[in-house]
Amino acid sequence: KVTIFYERGVLAASLRFLSPSPRTLKELGLPSVVQTFAQLERGLVIITGPFGSGRTTTAASLINEINRARSEHIVTIEQPIEFLFTNDRSIIEQREVGRDTVSFEQSLEAAAREDVNVIFVSEMGSPGVVQAVLDAAESSRLVISTMDTDSVVQTIENIMTMFPEDAVQRVRVQLAATLQGIVSQRLLPRAGGGRVAVAEVLVPPAAVR
Repeated sequence: KVTIFYERGVLAASLRFLSPSPRTLKELGLPSVVQTFAQLERGLVIITGPFGSGRTTTAASLINEINRARSEHIVTIEQPIEFLFTNDRSIIEQREVGRDTVSFEQSLEAAAREDVNVIFVSEMGSPGVVQAVLDAAESSRLVISTMDTDSVVQTIENIMTMFPEDAVQRVRVQLAATLQGIVSQRLLPRAGGGRVAVAEVLVPPAAVR
């Protein structure tokens, strides 16, 4: 993944190596409860963390797990596309915002009119996208998405504060009805070299809802 920019008047670049295919959830070392999210048939799963925390990798691993285990129609809506999936038991369509579709909202609206079982949205960064994601999750689909937040609580607070006061109660009801899990993760230095993923995971019981 390459980002090109100017620095002190000259061109510079930031390069990040992406594995040709996502690792398995077991290889990522995440809590075993995250594996159960790949078995869900409907609802919303949010993967969060700061930049470089591996949230896109975790989401891709969930999608690949579904691809290997179930016969589903999966649509990814990304900006940009980072991992290229190969159909296994599922059919996967990857749509890039700006190339294959005008916006996240438009692509989510189109997917809602198709026979789609699983939708991945690479970033819930605006009220319009969050609302479209909640609507899709409410229509008996599994939606997986990511947010740039540091904790489970901050994720919920960020969603609530995106909306005007007169819309908050409606969004709260939708989130309570559809949320299946939040994974908030970071990558920390491992003793002896390398990095290890640590995660805070919320699986909402009735009291949380």
